[in-house]
Amino acid sequence: MEGDLQTDTLENNAKRATVLPSRYNAAEHDLVTPVKDQNPYGTCWAFSALSACETSMIRKGLQDTSFDLSEFHFAYFFFHTQEDALGGTAGDCTLLADPDYMDVGGADACTMFALSKWTGAAAESLAPYPYEQLYIPSSSLAYQDVGHLQNVRYVNGSDTASIKRLILQYGSVSVPLCVNLKKYYSESTGAYYCNNNTGTNHQLTIVGWDDDYSTANFTSGIRPSKKGAWIAKNSYGEDFGNDGYIYISYQDNSLNHQKKSTADSDSLVFAYDMENSDNYSHNYQYDGSASCTYMPIPSGSSLSNVFTVSGNPNGQEKLSPSKPVKLRIQAVTVVPTLAPMMTLMACRSVISPELTKPTTIMQTQSIIKKYGYEVSYK
Repeated sequence: MEGDLQTDTLENNAKRATVLPSRYNAAEHDLVTPVKDQNPYGTCWAFSALSACETSMIRKGLQDTSFDLSEFHFAYFFFHTQEDALGGTAGDCTLLADPDYMDVGGADACTMFALSKWTGAAAESLAPYPYEQLYIPSSSLAYQDVGHLQNVRYVNGSDTASIKRLILQYGSVSVPLCVNLKKYYSESTGAYYCNNNTGTNHQLTIVGWDDDYSTANFTSGIRPSKKGAWIAKNSYGEDFGNDGYIYISYQDNSLNHQKKSTADSDSLVFAYDMENSDNYSHNYQYDGSASCTYMPIPSGSSLSNVFTVSGNPNGQEKLSPSKPVKLRIQAVTVVPTLAPMMTLMACRSVISPELTKPTTIMQTQSIIKKYGYEVSYK
């Protein structure tokens, strides 16, 4: 990860932490952007995820609290997919039958796929939120981002210790919640506790916690049995809760909700690992949509993504990592008629003009190592 020595030390401490503080609030450490208002649309999912993205970049020292990502840009291009610059996503897109895309809703399980395409993390000034009048942004803005998603970390909503470590490492996490303000919310204290084992209908961003937060702060007659609460940044404006923040009980049943299907992400919370958009020039991809699905693969079968170098002039391109990256190679195949091309079982790869002819495993290993990578075979 990029960042200064202090940031890296804090990250490492967060990963290794065995004794966590009883109280922590990332907003008190200038790691959280100002509270926003999603009204009049149902775009909480975009506000929650992008707030976590903003915090991630601030946490790394790449931005400050004035950093502002466009929720409208993300919502619009999530449901109005545009072909990427390299043409890999041609014909693969998200089609929404309901024209009211600003109120359809969303979830982090799909959000992470959209952000990995390099759409959505754009500056607010590029596509300001349409508080007064909805408008159609130019399709040319789809990939004009200021941040790139590098990794996503997600854990179960009931895993309190892991959520705390993610907050220490990334500044915040995006979480689902069942919101019924009339029934579960204490307006006088800004405390929230849903005691019903139900699904979720809202998303917000947890930025901290307080292990000693009293149960007396929650709604009378509907109180958790144990003290402790998450400190959450909402998207209802600064007039809501405590300057836009609320406390959510550790025992909130919607946050801890478990469905029978492990494919359902209602009970998961997400941390986004972001970097500035100048870290890579091209994104080789074929997945233009952002859906969550799977397909069975018979035993003994294999899959691969094969990309032809085309982003730079003359087809010459290489990845120069800031530090060694370990790659596990499943197979390497270079076909002269399709060169330069190689297949790697990894998220990152090295493609070099040197791989323009049939290449043995040993030759490939030597070439990859030259670019600063470590290689292991499966």
